[in-house]
Amino acid sequence: MYSHEGPVLDLCWSADGSRLFSCGADKAARMFDLATNGNNGQAVQIGAHDAPIKSIRWIESPGGGILATGSWDKSIRVRASRRLRHFRTLIMAQYWDLKSPTPVASVQTQERVYCMDVQYPLLVVGTAERHIQIINLNQPTTIHKVRSRLILGICSYI
Repeated sequence: MYSHEGPVLDLCWSADGSRLFSCGADKAARMFDLATNGNNGQAVQIGAHDAPIKSIRWIESPGGGILATGSWDKSIRVRASRRLRHFRTLIMAQYWDLKSPTPVASVQTQERVYCMDVQYPLLVVGTAERHIQIINLNQPTTIHKVRSRLILGICSYI
């Protein structure tokens, strides 16, 4: 179908199943539109980081779709679909289109991002050094940090 220039590290679907998003060791996030491209289409690069992108998640919000990428460059970058017209009230930056290389918002993490999951409005990020960050997408400047105590089987806030 399509490929990256290095190993693919994660992928996800849009909520309606029409688009496939992927990220990888080539530091790129790509989108493949199944409705438009079919079996012979090309993927479009929709974002980049300064290090490999380890995690990518499509987020359905009341205002439209949001795409988040987490990288080993210790950042999470957020992008919005074209139908999300009022994103600046949701995130803190100007409106952005998936065709633009500039993210709507970028959040620095304490360590390299290893995994992410979402249940709107919360984005949960697992990083190296056993850190977990919980980001409320309605207030992305307020980040709740948790450090896992895996040996004891408990978590405590730091």
